[in-house]
Amino acid sequence: LLLLLLGAFLWFNRPQLIVTPAEWAGPQGSQMKFSVTDKRWYFFEDDVTSQVIAQSLDPRVVSFRRHAPIASANRQGETTLTFLHKDRATTVAAQVGPPENPASLVVTPENLTVTVGGTKALSVIGKYPNGQEADLTAAATYASADSETAFVYNGRIEGIQAGATTIAVRYQAPDSSGYVEQVVPVTVKAVEFTGLEIALDPASLASDQSGRIEVFGVDADGERYDLLESSQLELTLTTPDGEPASERAVIEGEYLVARSAGDVVLRAAFGEWTKELRVAISGDSLLPQGTFLVSPAEVDMKVGEFFALDIRSASNDPLEIASSDESIVYAWEEGELSGGAAGEAEVTVKQGSASQVVKVTVSEAEYASVRIAPRDIDVRLGDVAALTVYGTTTDGEEVRLSPQSLSWIQQPLSEYADFNRETLEIVGLRRTSEPQTVQVGYGDNEALTARATFEVVGASESLVMADDEFLSHPPIGLPGRTVVRAPIHLGTGYGGNVFTSDAGLVVRDFGDDTMWARANIAPGSTIIGADGFLFDGVSDADLRRYLLENPLGPHSRLLVRGPDGVERLVELGQIGRVVQDVEVAKVTPVNVTPDAFDAGLVVSVRLAGDYRVLSAAREPLTDFTTIPAGGSATFELTGIPRSADDEHQILVERRIGDTLLPYPLTFKLESQ
Repeated sequence: LLLLLLGAFLWFNRPQLIVTPAEWAGPQGSQMKFSVTDKRWYFFEDDVTSQVIAQSLDPRVVSFRRHAPIASANRQGETTLTFLHKDRATTVAAQVGPPENPASLVVTPENLTVTVGGTKALSVIGKYPNGQEADLTAAATYASADSETAFVYNGRIEGIQAGATTIAVRYQAPDSSGYVEQVVPVTVKAVEFTGLEIALDPASLASDQSGRIEVFGVDADGERYDLLESSQLELTLTTPDGEPASERAVIEGEYLVARSAGDVVLRAAFGEWTKELRVAISGDSLLPQGTFLVSPAEVDMKVGEFFALDIRSASNDPLEIASSDESIVYAWEEGELSGGAAGEAEVTVKQGSASQVVKVTVSEAEYASVRIAPRDIDVRLGDVAALTVYGTTTDGEEVRLSPQSLSWIQQPLSEYADFNRETLEIVGLRRTSEPQTVQVGYGDNEALTARATFEVVGASESLVMADDEFLSHPPIGLPGRTVVRAPIHLGTGYGGNVFTSDAGLVVRDFGDDTMWARANIAPGSTIIGADGFLFDGVSDADLRRYLLENPLGPHSRLLVRGPDGVERLVELGQIGRVVQDVEVAKVTPVNVTPDAFDAGLVVSVRLAGDYRVLSAAREPLTDFTTIPAGGSATFELTGIPRSADDEHQILVERRIGDTLLPYPLTFKLESQ
């Protein structure tokens, strides 16, 4: 009997992973933060949440964030979630129900105070009539009543100037006619810091582990204020001897992501204060040696659908991904799949000597509607926001649509944001004064369209440098600022005096017959981005690798920071030009009298649409004319009154569906 009791005791207290919650059910759009405990025998318990690898059997139903076991409910259905820790694994059943509005929202903190430049993340819990609760933080939308006092992005509030405002937190389920709202009071106060605190959780990392960064400003009373992801906070990463550390680790949002063994130094700078933290990265992996996991093993897709395989490996070797029939399913290098035509194919994923074959079946689909998520897009200056487009089939199944299947009727204006139609990422370039509209369609079907709004928020109007960023010309990096690294050869036509830096490419003196000169880029400028890819913080090796794989050339779109600190978007070509959505390309005046004149106005556009010309008083001067993307049209204007300087203000109006967008333009009547 004693042996039986001992055996029962050992069985019930055997080593096991305990996942909380043990099962999960939530509405579409909700999320869940899982915790994992390593329980061994009777006395030993250890929180290993930061050390687990979380994987979903069907990422379309539930997917995990890259850096933490936080699950997102993507669409209705059931799946199994697996949590791996070293040589042990445990599973959790997950069920996603239809999206619906809760009876109320509970937002925490419910009354908050931040400092100027300080931040605070909100948590949003939906309470449903049946007693269920769901974390709706990621699906909610946020709006500040006074963005000059505090702005909000991705649920995180940042103070701009001392004062008080409110944040409206709203949740609206797809296809719902209304929303649920909770208003949060916010107080912003000016605080003088006496120093910074910086920490990493966990304090040391394995070579494929992520740690959450924490940065606080501390005042004279010892009170701490959160500064994480503040627009005024600068985080940099180097090796202990000051060299770039991107091969060992990178910073991604609020996480430090380890790549390979070796110590790194994480440095935080906020105003006059700096603080450093040395982080040890071991050569160990969270996964047992030789582990190579690709999930799922079989995929059923629709034509036009986008699907991302979940690939986990203990190796850092490059992946090789190939489709047996790219007309049926196209496989991208990171494991994303795009359904092209009905049929069956195999996708082979290789890494070194390991490989796995995924069977893919693509079926025809008739879509009844499309939608953009999130419905209201907030992107901070210099940051990237990703959007997703979903299609609902006639039988009610919702799938994520591939970027290649979409047609963009209305894109973000290039004045405010740079939009990558391949990745569906928006980079904020200039703060918007009011919400802007984007509109997408599925293929050539004019009936399948969806709209969303986006706003660029931030503490400044645009991506400009501080007045003291550079003290000489050409620029010489100040400590903690732009650090020039080494010369780089970009090819014929660019001149040889170009250098990599931690901010991008520094262009020094060059000849007249160079691409820089033809693009009106001044000596001393810094190229801080190209074709939607920002160079800020990119290591020398990664920057050179990017430029090797994506060489600059005619029609490359560059984000250029001039010696005066002002940034602008420039398109390279035989003659460089600043990119505009609508431009007056040519004016041909006729019938000129002392009082009036007629003119043929050639208008060139970047985006396709119907255009017409209005007077400055918004009176129509022409009918609508359809202009293709990158094309131009001539508008005949008559009876234009002359003025003292013969400089004339007009509006060119673009029509997309029921939406009219005006573009203010100026042209001048040259002396006759």
